[in-house]
Amino acid sequence: MQVELSQADVDMAIKALERCRLTYQQEQVILRRIGRAVIKQAKLNIRKQRDINGQPFAPRLKKRKGRRRLLPNIAKKLQVKANANHVDVGFRNSVTGRIAHTQQYGTPSETWSARRITKVRGPVTSYDKPATAKQAKILIKAGFKIKKLRGKGKKRPTVKWVTENLKQGQLWAIWKDITNKQSVTTWEIKNAPRAFLGLTQKQTDQIITREVLRIKG
Repeated sequence: MQVELSQADVDMAIKALERCRLTYQQEQVILRRIGRAVIKQAKLNIRKQRDINGQPFAPRLKKRKGRRRLLPNIAKKLQVKANANHVDVGFRNSVTGRIAHTQQYGTPSETWSARRITKVRGPVTSYDKPATAKQAKILIKAGFKIKKLRGKGKKRPTVKWVTENLKQGQLWAIWKDITNKQSVTTWEIKNAPRAFLGLTQKQTDQIITREVLRIKG
């Protein structure tokens, strides 16, 4: 992923440079400074957790404990490359670039199913494994009970009893029966955009003007 100033922005910068009669080396200095200004603004946007238009970033789909910030390190990997008449701001690593592209523009809604998950991640092989303590607590909390060894009636089992007597497949089958919850066969996932990289037209005009005047000062 990379962000390139629009042709209109480039044309305006070139005209400004021509009027100032700058050398090629001076033009390259200005373009690199413009690129660094774009990166600086991206870091500021992430620090303030806002997009290029000043709006708050879309929240995570799944909340986490604490107040962990979004995109904490991605702007640190941005690089500037000045060309003959434009400047590119992007990532050298293609994997980082794809992640940044997803965050910048979001992704279209995708429909996932248990079958697709199995195909991507491989078959689930934990059905015959012993239930974990965490799973046991979920089952007990749902109201699972067992027969008393003595007398009539039922009682809540201990976590130890569940882990020693139930497999994971059995546990979830019992849990679904108790809670009467149907398995979700399909669901949609959509990543909202968080446009951290880029400039408004006003910011672009200010940066170009500032850098041209700076090198002539």
